[in-house]
Amino acid sequence: MRLGADTDQLERTATMYADAAIRIRSAAAALVTEANNVTWNGPDREQTLVLLRRQILPMADATSERFDAAAASLRSHSAAQRRVSESDGPASRVLLHLDPFGPATEVVAVGNVSTATHVAILVPGMGSSLGNYDTQVDHAVRLQTAAAALVGPTDAVAVVAWLGYDAPGRLSDPADAIAVLSSHDAEVGAVALRTFIDGLHLRDDVVVTLIGHSYGSLVVVDAANGDSPVDQVLVLGSPGLGVDDVEALGLPVGTELFAGAASSDLVAASEWFGRDPTDPRFGATAIDASIGNGEPEPRFPRSHSSYFDDGSRALDNIARIIAERRPTAERRR
Repeated sequence: MRLGADTDQLERTATMYADAAIRIRSAAAALVTEANNVTWNGPDREQTLVLLRRQILPMADATSERFDAAAASLRSHSAAQRRVSESDGPASRVLLHLDPFGPATEVVAVGNVSTATHVAILVPGMGSSLGNYDTQVDHAVRLQTAAAALVGPTDAVAVVAWLGYDAPGRLSDPADAIAVLSSHDAEVGAVALRTFIDGLHLRDDVVVTLIGHSYGSLVVVDAANGDSPVDQVLVLGSPGLGVDDVEALGLPVGTELFAGAASSDLVAASEWFGRDPTDPRFGATAIDASIGNGEPEPRFPRSHSSYFDDGSRALDNIARIIAERRPTAERRR
């Protein structure tokens, strides 16, 4: 589903999703009650009841939950859009894409992508989902505000919070550990991201920056290689990029790779997918991605998720890269 910033449309669609969730639950409950109460003997009855309990009811519950999550997200963005429209605050939020089915995906732009001269796409990593997507949007808002202050006009910068792939869960969940330790989801996500970028039909003079956090770093470098309109790639807290040097990534000529990591970020130190891209031997431009404003860095795991905190050197340098200003460089090793 592709939507614009029309708040009435967002709210109408939210109501449809919420109503559908209620109807699915009601229909499933009625079906079970009727099947249990009807006078019906024979093997077909038992097989049908087993099918209801093991497949149809769980599927109905999962679908209803996805619909409820979609309705809540639509209403949240509609309310935010109304608040922005009624004030002189920061750039508006526009819901570009929402799909609560299968791998649940959502894409929100902060700022006007069609008029911006600088467009950044922020790709999150493990543990990202519709349930915590508002956090990703908050990150995009901070980056857009900071980068726009450097570029000039507020509408010159747009930052897209892109959850357009099935991000793996967390290592702490045994059921998700295999996905986290494999690059498969990133490879699928890179194809989706490249398709999304092509669909924006950006002007040739627009500066495009891909920002990958954690596992999302694998997504952005894969999406940027070959014949790509991407001008800059930034990876933060990366567990490695699948190669040991920047030349092996196949980025277009002139596309610069920036890399940053907090000193206490154990995901970046793991090098699970290859050499740390902040390592001088890798060949990327290492930036100061320290957390806080001159204060001691927080311990892991908070250090891994604090790159977009207000007042941090990391946030300042990310904004500088989006705005084509040279960041503060710092080698972690």
